[in-house]
Amino acid sequence: MAAIVFGITLFGIYTVQLFAFVFAILIVFVVYTFSFRKGRTPPTFLLLTGISVSLFTSSIVALMLYINVNLQSSAYFWLMGSLQGITWSELVPVTIVVVFSSIVISLFSRELDALQMG
Repeated sequence: MAAIVFGITLFGIYTVQLFAFVFAILIVFVVYTFSFRKGRTPPTFLLLTGISVSLFTSSIVALMLYINVNLQSSAYFWLMGSLQGITWSELVPVTIVVVFSSIVISLFSRELDALQMG
């Protein structure tokens, strides 16, 4: 969102995607760090920390949209997952990541099922 609102074009057409990925990893790190207690991460702390950090980041996004009124429509469409204006050259890296991730997830499906069961 910061790349859209502030008009950052550091990495060309991939700036928004890279910023989204980097900030998502940063948020995961923050949630995990805040929920880490006495050498472990209890699920309750992880869940509550994730909810609070999510609300905090949502308020920051809302503030950025409020500050820059001209970009509200494009930013809202981006937040809702719109693919308008996407070219094939932008879809190639996403396709590679999706195919690779799908293969890895299918290879570990039994372990993921066991993990889900607790």
